[in-house]
Amino acid sequence: MRKLSASRKNLIRCPKCGYSFNIMYARMTACGDCPSVALGNCGMIKCPFCKEEFPIEKRLYTV
Repeated sequence: MRKLSASRKNLIRCPKCGYSFNIMYARMTACGDCPSVALGNCGMIKCPFCKEEFPIEKRLYTV
């Protein structure tokens, strides 16, 4: 149960399509071609489903 809670903490929901995804998964798939990904957290995230890019805000995290 504890492991599930920790993984849910890293979930984020796309404001455009509503798809929930893990931040690390998006960084590996959708952000892989971006030169800013090598610098660390740029403050933006791209939805791996619809490719919408949006700023990461605490209120977007699903709990």
